[in-house]
Amino acid sequence: MQLMSFFYVFIFFSLLFGASLGFASIFNTTTVNLLERSREIATLRMIGYTAKEVSITLFIENMIIGLMGVVAGLLLAYGLAKLYFLSFESELYHLPLVIYPRTYVITVVLVFVVLAISLILGIRYIKRMEIDKITKEFIS
Repeated sequence: MQLMSFFYVFIFFSLLFGASLGFASIFNTTTVNLLERSREIATLRMIGYTAKEVSITLFIENMIIGLMGVVAGLLLAYGLAKLYFLSFESELYHLPLVIYPRTYVITVVLVFVVLAISLILGIRYIKRMEIDKITKEFIS
C-alpha cells in the first residue's frame, strides 16, 4: 500500500506537469497569434468592423484550429500510448491499454476552456488597441 501511495503521488505530479505544459503552450500560441496579427486586426477595425465582430471572427477561427489540433492530438496520443504499452509486453505479462471515454471528454473540454480563456485575454487586447499607433507603425 505504501508503494501504491507513492505511485499515486508520482502520477498526480506527472499529470500536473503535463497539464501546466499544455496550458502554457496553448496560451502562448494563441497570444502570439493575436499579437502577430495586430496590424490585420487594426486594419479591420479601421475599415469599420467593431471589436465584437473581430472578436467573434477570431473566436470561431481559433476554435476551428483547436478542433483540428484536438483531433490530430488525440489520434497521435492514442497511437503513441499503444506503442508504449506494446513495448512492455513480453511472454510473462500483458498490460492492456485502457483509456476511458471520460478521459477523452475531460481532455477536450479542458483544451477548449484554456483556448477560450486565452482568447478572452486577447479580446481585451483588441478592445484596448490603439488603431492609429499600429497603422503608423505599419506605414513607417
